[in-house]
Amino acid sequence: MRIRYGPRASRPDRLAAWVFHALPLLLCAIMSAQEPATAPPQLVVPVRVHLMTSAEHAAMHTTLEEGDVARLFTGVNPVWAPAGLAFECESIQRTAALPPDPSRRLDTEAAQVRAMIPQESLSSTALDVCFVKQLTFNGFYNGEIVVVKDTAKLRKVPGGMEQPLPRVTAHELGHALGLTHRQGDDNLMATGCNGILLHDEEIVLARERAIRRLTAAHSANARRGMWVYRTIPLLNEPSEIQRLLTFSKQRQLTDLFWRVRFA
Repeated sequence: MRIRYGPRASRPDRLAAWVFHALPLLLCAIMSAQEPATAPPQLVVPVRVHLMTSAEHAAMHTTLEEGDVARLFTGVNPVWAPAGLAFECESIQRTAALPPDPSRRLDTEAAQVRAMIPQESLSSTALDVCFVKQLTFNGFYNGEIVVVKDTAKLRKVPGGMEQPLPRVTAHELGHALGLTHRQGDDNLMATGCNGILLHDEEIVLARERAIRRLTAAHSANARRGMWVYRTIPLLNEPSEIQRLLTFSKQRQLTDLFWRVRFA
């Protein structure tokens, strides 16, 4: 059958063209639905929490206590549950801030704060999360550590998290796992509001980065002859990689199906 395209095509020809383009995508979607993505096994990402203290610089002195941190992560982990990720405190420690360096007075605020956090207090394997009292913004991730102010404030949106501090912490942990800012107030990676939604592609990326981080930590600990974190054996299972590939394939098919525009 000859299919004619364009404005001169007859109604049957246009219908045939629509079926010609839509049928393969529909079949792909049906095949994908027949292989439902199972929930991935949980990966536990270790976190070292620093409750910053300073007698000289009030902005660096958090008033959070250990109990506050435990409650905070009970709010963080449900946000990351769809990705099969949980953050567990390897340790919670009081970390004395270094005095401000006058030579850095022209640096960005993030750079000045980072310079006041002693390098020797940081973990070589866990994610470092530092709580301070005050920043111009709610928090930041500089490629090395997460810093969050305990006075964080957010604009509320429907379905968002009531408490701002767990949401800001979850947001900055998202940056630590490779996610960037995203439009849409209901999204975890949106700025200034309390949304908590994670899109499928963000879940795949964050989980992949978490696996890389845990694998690197496993290798570093093995070289040192140190105790290996208890969730690392999951990374040796081929099924984990297969789940990631299956989830990614299904997401790509869904995106392709909905992005196609039929004439």
